[in-house]
Amino acid sequence: MPWFLPILLTIAVLGIIANGCILFSIFKYKILRKNTYAFLASLAISDSLKVLVIINIIIYNEVQKYSEVGCMEISLIGFTLLCCTTLHLAAEGIHRYLMVEEPYKYARTVVSRTKHIVAVVALLWVLPIIFGIAVPLAWFQDHWKNRLHFHAKMFGCPIDKTSMQGNEAYIVIMYVIFFACPLVIMILSYGHVLKTSYSVARDLRLTEVQKERTPEMAVRKTTYANPVIEMVSATYGASVLSNELAIKNKIEHRSERTMSLAQAQTNLKRKIKTRKRELKSSKTVLIMISAFIVCNAPIFTVVWFTDQWNEQKADNLLKGFLALSQIQVFVNPLVYFLRLRDFKDARKTCKNVGSTIIRKTIRRL
Repeated sequence: MPWFLPILLTIAVLGIIANGCILFSIFKYKILRKNTYAFLASLAISDSLKVLVIINIIIYNEVQKYSEVGCMEISLIGFTLLCCTTLHLAAEGIHRYLMVEEPYKYARTVVSRTKHIVAVVALLWVLPIIFGIAVPLAWFQDHWKNRLHFHAKMFGCPIDKTSMQGNEAYIVIMYVIFFACPLVIMILSYGHVLKTSYSVARDLRLTEVQKERTPEMAVRKTTYANPVIEMVSATYGASVLSNELAIKNKIEHRSERTMSLAQAQTNLKRKIKTRKRELKSSKTVLIMISAFIVCNAPIFTVVWFTDQWNEQKADNLLKGFLALSQIQVFVNPLVYFLRLRDFKDARKTCKNVGSTIIRKTIRRL
């Protein structure tokens, strides 16, 4: 397949750049060196390690054929990192759900305590190792090759079709734990975050409408024992109040005519900004969930059906879905880097550094 090598090389280069920007930003800017970004930093490390797996896949398929044991080892590491990525995305969804649902309690009990975050991140790395390595080693007792054939077939290692028989239950378990459950968690978590952002924006619009209403002036009424004095006082007070209101209305009328245009423009900008935030939140949620489904669903499901197809057709399809699954190497960091407000200064710095490198390269040429 002539297209397989350049596609994987492109994915590897983009993955190095995108994850490098995330890690550079977190280490450089203090605002990003918080426990709230621990999951993104760990995800960037996982995706960076996947780039090394991609390079090994390129070497195996296009440059130099590894032994069967070497290919098994590559597939084992790649599958573990793939599962690690899906769990990190699910954990990031839960993290943002808790930040929106109970921000003060979550910040006080979890985010402020580094050991809790470290424990969760460690669990995200340990679970794929347990289910990707320990479980298959204990599941199949006949031969070591049969224990890792599901991983090997995903990453293009040549295996016997009959060796996949008896792995159906294990494949279902891996599919549920590392694809179905993270997908459901992401949909529920990001759906709640999106719903909350829309409700907050609606409340802000209602608050702006209430502020635009003109409040009625409160008049203090004084009562007297003598009805004649009360009548005269009320008449005099009404006349004085009417004169004061007339003078005040003239002054306010002049100022309102000059301020109405500026106020209307300010209100319009606020509404447009609020609407843009809603649309940006919707697009971010749509991108994250769509990328997760498109990249992971084919590689997790196609292994069940390729045994019945032509060998060349199955090999080409598996290579295509393998390249598709690796696209998340740069999609995940790019989405967070380009759409999170805390990365605003980091984006400017990376842009300036990139522009400087390009200019110097052009001058040297």
